[in-house]
Amino acid sequence: MKGYTLIEVVLSVALLALIFIPSFMLLNDNLLTERVSEDRTIYTHLAEQKMEELVSKSFGELYAKIPSNSNIYEEEERDLSYNGYMFNRKIKIIAQNSGLIKLIVTVEGKNDKGGSVTIATFKGKFN
Repeated sequence: MKGYTLIEVVLSVALLALIFIPSFMLLNDNLLTERVSEDRTIYTHLAEQKMEELVSKSFGELYAKIPSNSNIYEEEERDLSYNGYMFNRKIKIIAQNSGLIKLIVTVEGKNDKGGSVTIATFKGKFN
């Protein structure tokens, strides 16, 4: 009699499963990591883009946005789209004192995984 016994077939299938299942799981994890990295890169670009726009303005123009009864100005842009990505962008301008403000830009994703990126810098008034 030629052929394989049931035990040999079961062991062969089990061995193949031990080899292939972790490989597929690793591939899936790599694809997920790539997607998260791509999202973070795009959100960072969008935050830097807005930060450059703010930094290019004069100190006086930015400081004038802060209400007289507070030391914080906040603005939110909702439901923005960039290359198929949906996001919200928040801007904060915080008066540290009369000659220094802190600029904060946060981009929050609205896609599958969400995620956010926040960047900050200072701008001063020099005489």
